[in-house]
Amino acid sequence: TPKTIKNLTQKAPRDCTVLKMDIDGYDCQNIRVLLSGKDALKPKVVFMEVWEDYPPPVEFSVLYHKGYIWGANGHAVSGFAGCSLGYAEQMLKEFGFHLLFYYYNNAVFVHSSISHLFQGQIPVDSARMYRENKPSFQNAAFKRMNNKWVQEKDMCKLYDSVLC
Repeated sequence: TPKTIKNLTQKAPRDCTVLKMDIDGYDCQNIRVLLSGKDALKPKVVFMEVWEDYPPPVEFSVLYHKGYIWGANGHAVSGFAGCSLGYAEQMLKEFGFHLLFYYYNNAVFVHSSISHLFQGQIPVDSARMYRENKPSFQNAAFKRMNNKWVQEKDMCKLYDSVLC
């Protein structure tokens, strides 16, 4: 959890090359904790799982709550896990990371200190990359709305169309 992750990584080298996060729960919240503070990790690359049901520009993240339970059947009891690509992208920008690659439910972000190695590949249009990589949708309402999610700018109109 975000409350215990620092203890688990206290012996990890601060200047690691890659930080990989795939825990089906507090992915973004744990990354935020690991990249913050005086003892922050300083990875060059963040490779993480994102929740593919929420396309950019939607920003969604499971926030820490002691009642959140990951189900034994392989699905989050709440029906939600992790964070959306849009949320991860915005959060990691705060720490100097740029989206490099997205496929299905995996995203790779590189730190600005090495972004020169990827000239012509950054910046990435995350909404376009999301559309082109055809994620599998688990929720029928979101599947119906795929094209509207990535094209609609009026969020109130978008939410109304999903809920009705």
